Amino acid sequence: MREGKVSRERSEKTGSVAAKIDLHALKYNFGVMKRKTGKEIIPVVKANAYGHGILEVSRFLEEKCGVKMLAAARMSEGEQLRKGGIKSGILILNGAEKNELKDAVKYNLVLSVYSAEKLREISDFCLQKGKKISVHLKFNTGMNRLGLPLEYADTAKNIIEDNVFLELEGVYTHFADADRENDSRTLKQAKMFEGLKKVFGKKVMYHAANSAAAVRYKAARFDAVRPGIMLYGCLPVKNFPKGIKLRPVMSLSAPVLQVKKINKGDRVSYGGKYTAKKSETAAIIAVGYGDGFFRSLSEKGYVMIKGKKAPVLGAVCMDMTAVRAPKGTKPGDSALVFGKSGKYILPVEDAAKEAGTIPYEILTGITDRVERVYR
Repeated sequence: MREGKVSRERSEKTGSVAAKIDLHALKYNFGVMKRKTGKEIIPVVKANAYGHGILEVSRFLEEKCGVKMLAAARMSEGEQLRKGGIKSGILILNGAEKNELKDAVKYNLVLSVYSAEKLREISDFCLQKGKKISVHLKFNTGMNRLGLPLEYADTAKNIIEDNVFLELEGVYTHFADADRENDSRTLKQAKMFEGLKKVFGKKVMYHAANSAAAVRYKAARFDAVRPGIMLYGCLPVKNFPKGIKLRPVMSLSAPVLQVKKINKGDRVSYGGKYTAKKSETAAIIAVGYGDGFFRSLSEKGYVMIKGKKAPVLGAVCMDMTAVRAPKGTKPGDSALVFGKSGKYILPVEDAAKEAGTIPYEILTGITDRVERVYR
């Protein structure tokens, strides 16, 4: 995956949209999770670190937060991290295909094993090549996505113990409904997972909790937790426990390209779906669905200019969007799409709600052509 354009400085008045990444906010959020759980933190940096830039974010977490392990989804992400100089352990949550096992050795990647077939495949490769691979066994406790059946635990243990080249570093699972408070399904999953300690003992790392589970369920924290969305300053759900204060890491802004008068009866943008009911002023801003500003925000989304809401007028275009301009708006002004600008905050959760989706999709949907500016 390409990380996209990155820079340390940027003029506020250029012709392109930019995502400002506040690394100090990232460190703050990391500290919140660390203090809340008291456990080792395995930051999830898949999907370009939720759109924030996988290399810059991972380097910062390694150098400034002292993380020992990162979690990525795909082998290509692990390779990118190693080529970028990351030295921490890297857990590949989706595991590896047979033709990728040589790369797991080359880049010293830790593989998730979620099926009997995958375990045999990796074991045979290690024996044939005389190469060592470290693994985390993933068990299905109720998510019913990837995962070994619980009854396969003893067999898996024996296969690994019989192979001098296989090293079991960890055992883990994933919760399906941890967003909910006092969820019986989550508590049941945690109890089922706890039982695996009788099989694998105390020498391996046990981890299960994503952001929501790490905060809501003490019983789900085990040896380490795997936060993703909360590290980037978003709450998993709206009705989250009080007292959890996070700082937005990404702030997306775009310049105003032009300010123009719209007369009563004028239609705006493709299809003319918006018709002005009275004379008004529109600002054309340099952000569109080609940047990750969803087309579903047409006629119902909004940005913020000079601290005031500026509703979208008509259809969101690929490279630009028309919004109702607050009084005094002029070309070169900055429109806050989401995040923080000075004393003003426009939560990404609001943008997600208007778009009919979740913050995860908004953040990971910010495209490569959007410059990331790290501060």
